[in-house]
Amino acid sequence: VDQIVGEVEVSPETLQEMQLKIMKAGQFAVGDGYKKMLSAEEYKRLDRGMRDLFKVGISNFEKMKPGLISPMYSQIIYSMVDSTFNPATHESIDFYLQRITREAGKPIIGLETIDDQIVAIYESESLKRQTENLICGLENVELSKEAIILLNQYYKGGSLSGICALSFNNEKGPCPPSERQIKALNEDRNNKWLKELPLIKKEKSSLVAVGVLHLTGKEGLLYQLY
Repeated sequence: VDQIVGEVEVSPETLQEMQLKIMKAGQFAVGDGYKKMLSAEEYKRLDRGMRDLFKVGISNFEKMKPGLISPMYSQIIYSMVDSTFNPATHESIDFYLQRITREAGKPIIGLETIDDQIVAIYESESLKRQTENLICGLENVELSKEAIILLNQYYKGGSLSGICALSFNNEKGPCPPSERQIKALNEDRNNKWLKELPLIKKEKSSLVAVGVLHLTGKEGLLYQLY
């Protein structure tokens, strides 16, 4: 393999700038927040769920948009399922591949920018809808744990159809993603990348390392490239 192709090129020099952009985009505007957006009952449910899982109320996260809290939620759930998981030291597969590629002096290509990802994460759904999904997740922790266990089994078994069904068409899931969210986070980005990938692959032997959901279904990269 002559080069690595990832969602976003991440280097030690750019990582801090990217993190700052994500943090800034994940903050409510002055005067906005959960109290303004939610009814008293919705706010109470959100606060109760945060206290149960995070051990502190939503007031400690009042300025953070749901898109910033959700990854922390996922990390806690994963830690419950796998006691060896430590988010502080964990290196994702794509980061690992980019690191060893950089150490080998080979090129790394990003299919999008961090600004593209921020739009997909924070603007694919209304803030109210994102908050409703967060509340749903907080109220269904046990089901989320079961889904993580099943997702790991599918991943290790190489079952893309299982991953796709669990993520996008899980009838038992209490907090299904909307069609709009699926399209923005997955299909639209896949279609954009597909305009670039054939030329990238033609120029050099490439290993494409992206999130597994981008490989699944008829909208996935594998099916469309085939």
